[in-house]
Amino acid sequence: DNIDMSWTSTNTPYSIYGIPKGEYYIIETLPPKGYKKITTAVRFSIDESGKVVTDDKEITNEEFNNGEKIVIKNQLTEFSISKRDIATKEELPGATISICRTYKDEEDGKIKMLVDQYEQECIEAILNNGNVATWVSTNEPHPIKGLDAGTYFLVERIAPTDYSTAESILFTLNSDGTLTTEDGTLIEGGNKLVMYDEKIKPVDTGSLSAYIVLGSLGLVSILGIGTYIYLKKKK
Repeated sequence: DNIDMSWTSTNTPYSIYGIPKGEYYIIETLPPKGYKKITTAVRFSIDESGKVVTDDKEITNEEFNNGEKIVIKNQLTEFSISKRDIATKEELPGATISICRTYKDEEDGKIKMLVDQYEQECIEAILNNGNVATWVSTNEPHPIKGLDAGTYFLVERIAPTDYSTAESILFTLNSDGTLTTEDGTLIEGGNKLVMYDEKIKPVDTGSLSAYIVLGSLGLVSILGIGTYIYLKKKK
């Protein structure tokens, strides 16, 4: 009936009627939110009797009437985020981390972090299960499942004790589930993002005390010389 054979999936199977005999392909053009895009087309054919043949089985009209169907399965996007000590390269627990949403600035064309105008905090991404993409690092890499494809900032909100806060990392989750940097480079195998923290160097209190003493002596000397010159001029 000259109907465009494109549709958006729902909670029920999509029924198709009146397709002429021949060979066809089902292609997913846009995956559901939080899922990887299916990059392989599903091939099927219809013969003169109306029997449907897929790559792995044949489905008759009777079987279709009994609920048989062509099935296409999507997988959730999935990758991991590792928080590590930059010196030891070991996992670093205790950091509060968020995946934050971005926008493209129309004036300079740069990707920037989306920030709440009242609290001035970055706006976290929401996963497929409804959870906010914020967590506290542990001794194991943190798994992320069901994040929509897009560009995000990985932000360390609170660093572990005795560590400095890491710079935010801009990354892109592609529709095939791989991760790339700002310039499009694939990130460590495509499914793991690593953020490093540097330990804050302790202050040498002995040296500090010495500097304080020397500074004090210098100040006393300057004051003494100044007083001597002032009194001499006065005489």
